[in-house]
Amino acid sequence: MKVTKVSSISSIQDLGRLNYKAYGVNENGALDKWSFMLGNALLGNDLNAPAIEVILGGIEIYCDKAMTFCITGANYEAFIDEKPIHNNYRIRIEAGKTLRLVRAMSGMCAYICAYGGFKADLVLNSASTNLSANFGGLNGRALKVGDELSIGSRMNLSQIAVAGIKNRKSIRILKGSEWDYFSDEAKHNLLNNEFLITSSSNRMGYRLKSDFKLDLKEELSLASHGVSAGTIQVPSGGEPIVLLKDAQTTGGYAKIAQVIEADLGLFAQSRINSKISFELVDLKEALEAKKERISHINQVKEYASEN
Repeated sequence: MKVTKVSSISSIQDLGRLNYKAYGVNENGALDKWSFMLGNALLGNDLNAPAIEVILGGIEIYCDKAMTFCITGANYEAFIDEKPIHNNYRIRIEAGKTLRLVRAMSGMCAYICAYGGFKADLVLNSASTNLSANFGGLNGRALKVGDELSIGSRMNLSQIAVAGIKNRKSIRILKGSEWDYFSDEAKHNLLNNEFLITSSSNRMGYRLKSDFKLDLKEELSLASHGVSAGTIQVPSGGEPIVLLKDAQTTGGYAKIAQVIEADLGLFAQSRINSKISFELVDLKEALEAKKERISHINQVKEYASEN
C-alpha cells in the first residue's frame, strides 16, 4: 500500500509505551484508545495491533493488494474509490482500489485498523510514533506521500458492523491531588462552566480557556512530579491544561482533577474551538464506567470471532 495524499497528522499508533515513564520516555499511543481497541476487536486482532491514527484532514491510500479493514473513532466522510463507506464496518478493499478519508464530520481522530495490524518500527515494546523524539511507527514521523505500508495478513473476513463508543455530554473527572488547595470559586467554576479548547492544543495536551480563572487559595510551590494522560493541571495563569498521550512525564503545576480513563478518548475527540464541560464523579463510578467500556470491547471481539 502507498500513501498517495495526506493533509492530516497521520501516524502509526498502538496503546503506547506503558512502562518507561520512570526513564523519562513519554507514553504516546492512540489518543482515543477505546476507538482504537474497538477497531482491533472488530477485526479479531490483538487489541494492541498497530493502526493508523488520522487527526482531522484527509488521507488517501492506494492498495496494490487486498486487505480487510475498518474505520473507527471520528466520523469521517470516507470512500473506496467513489463508493461511500462508514465507521465501525469490517469491510474488504480489493487490489487496485484507493481508500480515501476526506474529512471528519465529527470528532478529531479516526483509526484505520487492518486485519493483522500495520507493520511498524518497534521501540521499547511499542509501535507508537513518538513525534517529538522521532522514533517508533514509520521512521519516527507522521506519514507522508510516498510512504509504503504493509500489514500482517490478507485474509478475507465477512462484512459486519458494530456499535461505536457511546458518547456523553460532559466529561467525567475525579478530584486531583491538589483539589483542596484550589479556592471554592475555582472548583465551582470548573464544574459549572464550559471551557473552550484553544488552537494551542496538540497531542501533548489541550489548553482550555473560559471567562473564569482557576485560582489557588494561596501560592503553592510543588517539586516536579509524575503526571499522566488525563491530568488537569493549572499553571499560575489559572487556565487549565488537560494532558494527553504525548504529554511530558513530570510537571510542577497543581493538579485540580483527572479525566477518568473511560472518558479520556471522548475528551480527545473534542475539536479545537469547541466547548466542553466537566462532571465530578467518585472512584466507584469511574471504575464502573471503565468496566462498561471493557465490556463493550469484549462483546465486539466475541461477535467478530463468531462471524
